[in-house]
Amino acid sequence: MLRGKDQFLPGSLLFSTIEKGIRDSQIAVIEAKLQAKYPKGIPYNFKGMHFLLEDAMDWISKQVSAYPQPFLAYYHLWPPHHPYFPSADYIDIFKDGKRWPEKLETAFSEGEPSIKIHNSRQQYDEYLAYVDFEFGRLLDMLRDGNSLDDTLVVITSDHGELFERGLTGHLNSTLYQDLIRVPLLISFPGQSERHDVFSTTSCVDLLPSILEFSGLEVPGFVQGEVLPGFGPTRADNNRGIFAMDAKFSSKKDPTRVYTMAMIEGRYKLVSYQGYAAEMDDELYDLENDPEEMENLAISNKRMVKEMGAVMKLKLAPEL
Repeated sequence: MLRGKDQFLPGSLLFSTIEKGIRDSQIAVIEAKLQAKYPKGIPYNFKGMHFLLEDAMDWISKQVSAYPQPFLAYYHLWPPHHPYFPSADYIDIFKDGKRWPEKLETAFSEGEPSIKIHNSRQQYDEYLAYVDFEFGRLLDMLRDGNSLDDTLVVITSDHGELFERGLTGHLNSTLYQDLIRVPLLISFPGQSERHDVFSTTSCVDLLPSILEFSGLEVPGFVQGEVLPGFGPTRADNNRGIFAMDAKFSSKKDPTRVYTMAMIEGRYKLVSYQGYAAEMDDELYDLENDPEEMENLAISNKRMVKEMGAVMKLKLAPEL
């Protein structure tokens, strides 16, 4: 605000409105030029900042080649986050008539109709294909520049997306597999062949694994374990893996309202605590029921009790 002799004038509001108008007109010109390549619109993040993924990948490639050795670089890219705006090459590539199984709604369901959920999933898959191609192009650029000969590359994500049970996206308090099972792609220096590793892992395993790879000591407070291929030790495939959503709990007070999941071997337990509506525990056999259709909690009360006790012990300092 600009202060006059006896009053406040909305100067900053005027200037910000003018600035927004100029920016919107500039974006409109750019969108018109790129309409053919991005018919759904130019990708942007939650702050309204537009970007071209191709330019981002080109920039990363140049940065990596210019870094002094050794280096550690972390890049947090927005896509394939909503909104799902792929380039024209990927639009409608998954219109094959496939239908995913209908699942019962939960207490968190928002009543999204099946057709909307199906269309959102298809758009997400299109965006994923676009992002996947660009990541592949980045790796090709790094390989052509010999950067992969002595560089460890890790690609992962902070969350997935849900398109089922009356829900779309990830801003809900469920912990189904589509939300918590994320990609983990690792390229070791000089690696030329693909190796598939089937092991239960967690994002907390990345820190000790990178430290092990770098020849550095792993501090005792680190919760994760060294991933297969990073050293002589390897993560226990039968250990408990945990995930949690506590967006309705205060940062300052003990955790009271939360959803917590534990995966141990083939079984997964989900517990809902502190919500206004009381919800039953959910137990799934992920090996025989990867879509989490059949809740085994009632018929396996002993397992629910044992896994629940481990979950509470894990959370004990927060309660």
